[in-house]
Amino acid sequence: MIEDDYNATVRFRPEVRRLLEMAGFARHEAEIQRIAAQLLAAQSVEERHLAYLDLVAIDESVPGLGLHNIDEQILVKREISVAYRSIFRGIQYVEMHLSSLPLGWLARSIVQESCYHVESSLKHRFDVNAPLSVGMILRRVGPTRLESELADMLWLLNKSVYNEAKHTVEHLDWDSHLFSVADAIAVYFVCRVIGARLLRDTDIRTNSGQPVF
Repeated sequence: MIEDDYNATVRFRPEVRRLLEMAGFARHEAEIQRIAAQLLAAQSVEERHLAYLDLVAIDESVPGLGLHNIDEQILVKREISVAYRSIFRGIQYVEMHLSSLPLGWLARSIVQESCYHVESSLKHRFDVNAPLSVGMILRRVGPTRLESELADMLWLLNKSVYNEAKHTVEHLDWDSHLFSVADAIAVYFVCRVIGARLLRDTDIRTNSGQPVF
């Protein structure tokens, strides 16, 4: 991999680095960059799987459903009620994209699906059934029903990441919605943290009565 390609793979947007700090994941920056580079440089299924296992090891530190257990809980054990599955569907799409090629072209989709998990979690937290955007929900919720730090993360994620990821190819400011693979993985972890914080008090349980968070 030439130097420019490597830098494009591991470079973080400033707002993504800020979100990592706000989510308490700054300590994982170098590891995320290494995993991103290894996933793109992998020459075999085995090499990709080893890099993916390192990603999953970080994911296990966040409560709830993530890449480390979502297949087992939803596809194998069928432990998560259909009523809750839309909340976690974005994570399932992230898993699908991470196992697909060419990964670099899927970074924006990983970002978008990760943010969709946050949008769905926010709607569940505040019982929103209308097709509202994250920004519209935050305005409706107001400044007093969310912790200020969490609200700040949501506003930054929505304005600087989610909205940019949703732009179509017709968007004239092309560079504004390009994301590196490292960006994509970092945003996934940020969204896992935000999702867990939004859902931890909503008492989501498995079909056998075990709390998910």
